[in-house]
Amino acid sequence: MDPPSHTGISYATLTFILDLKALLTTRAPSVGWRTPPIGLHPRAPLGAGPRLARPGDEPQRLDPDPSMYGGGQTGATPARPQRAQRDRITITQQQERFPLMATLHTPVSVPSSPRPPSRPRMNSALTLVTPEKAQALLATAYQGQRPLRPHHVRFLRHLLRTGHWRQGAEIHCARIGSERFLINGQHTLTALVQEHLAAWLTLVEIDVPTLAAIGRLYESFDRNLTRSLDDIYQSDPEMRQYAWTGKQLKAMSGAVAVLATGYAKDALFTDILLTLRDPFVRAELIRDWSGEATQAFGAMQGQLRRQLLRSGVLSVLLATYRYAGPQAAQFWPAVCHDSGLTEGMPARALVHFLLTTPSRMMGAPEYARHVASAWNAFYEQHALRTIVPRAGANPIRIAGTPHDGTTTWQYLDRNGLVQHTPVPAPRLAAEEA
Repeated sequence: MDPPSHTGISYATLTFILDLKALLTTRAPSVGWRTPPIGLHPRAPLGAGPRLARPGDEPQRLDPDPSMYGGGQTGATPARPQRAQRDRITITQQQERFPLMATLHTPVSVPSSPRPPSRPRMNSALTLVTPEKAQALLATAYQGQRPLRPHHVRFLRHLLRTGHWRQGAEIHCARIGSERFLINGQHTLTALVQEHLAAWLTLVEIDVPTLAAIGRLYESFDRNLTRSLDDIYQSDPEMRQYAWTGKQLKAMSGAVAVLATGYAKDALFTDILLTLRDPFVRAELIRDWSGEATQAFGAMQGQLRRQLLRSGVLSVLLATYRYAGPQAAQFWPAVCHDSGLTEGMPARALVHFLLTTPSRMMGAPEYARHVASAWNAFYEQHALRTIVPRAGANPIRIAGTPHDGTTTWQYLDRNGLVQHTPVPAPRLAAEEA
């Protein structure tokens, strides 16, 4: 039987309503068709139905009702049943029973959107900026800008040298008539001048009416939320393949920074930390130490695994796994489990130090010297009750590794390239003089 069509009601909605109607009907015990429940249809007035048969009446044959099941089977073709009125009543009553259904076709008012701002008068162009053109743009710098940060210029120079610079980066100028004022990009342009390199930049020029408007436009820059190194690592598919936890990844980020500087206490005052701000460099360091880290993380199953993730500890742990793997595989799990250790054992001395000395009490390079003292005693097989670190002015000594205490060995060279085999730290200009 074809489904009836109703204006404004989809076929799926109507099917749902008719199915629901069928569920609400009751089944008569003696007949095969369903009778509507009491209350769903108006009751016929008394006397309006057919008269009951009486004795003496001639038998009458009633034509089957075409709307009933089996109707029209006597040979005559019944007309198509007229169900529109009954269905309309049923739908109305279903809406009264289920108000939610009455809202299926209720129009929803959409609030009018605010008037969009007027289109700004501005233009942009991808331009190859040479050192000469960069110098000319710097000459138009807006006078109210912040002072130049030399350390940031050095960081941008590193990005340019290593090819990590993002081509097409934007610089901005405000324009009043034919006069142009640089309001964003002085560090980038200064790096190009000092590095004697050219780069493709997107030069954006924005028309403003007054000098005061330039100040307001300048204040709108440098408000962006900088992506953290953790954010960048999580977007790197190579990092995700290691299946490290977030804490392990964060610990690796700090540990490789200590390794890159050669555990130098005065690394805070060198340009190497500016290089480590480059997420590509930091990620490359993590990849270079990923083998040792995966092996070490697999062995960290004891109570002190959280303490072993401290930068000053993990940096020493990684170096020992690289250069003295068999001994490291014995020492560090023993420290992590802290089980069966007795007085005089270097592992026991290190456990006591880790539990009583938070990492915030000293810098990571100094913390690493304490940890290395316990490792050295274990590697050289002599007793240790109290950890005595090597003087901070001397290079760190980690027994069984290239860090022999005579030279500061770093895993970054002068050009900011990651080295699997450490290289001597560059001498300061004052020392060379």
